[in-house]
Amino acid sequence: MPNPVELVKLRSAEAVAHAMADDVGTARSAAGDTRYLADGIAYRGGHNLADVADILLSVLAGDHEGARRTRSELDARTRTSGGNTYWVPIATSWIDGSLAAAEHLPAVGWVDGPVASLGRWAAVVTRR
Repeated sequence: MPNPVELVKLRSAEAVAHAMADDVGTARSAAGDTRYLADGIAYRGGHNLADVADILLSVLAGDHEGARRTRSELDARTRTSGGNTYWVPIATSWIDGSLAAAEHLPAVGWVDGPVASLGRWAAVVTRR
């Protein structure tokens, strides 16, 4: 792959796909690989993607407190970097539902409003 950032994104997408397929071990491995690859190229955003995968895994396992801890780390990192702030309300929708998520970082410009957009994201974990 000529662009190493794309490899980080690909590996994080694999983590999410494996999480949704209930292949927890492979998903955790892919999230770890995402962090490793991100560190190798000094791509801090890769840790955001790994956090998202880890949060999804925690929520699917019923570990909402663990998901909240990781979300707090993600929130702190995105606030300092100024990038990818939309992942925090998306993760919040998985943990606490779309209404709670809509209250977090309302400055995100959701296409059809926060409640509708985040409702679709919340459905990712409820429609399994």
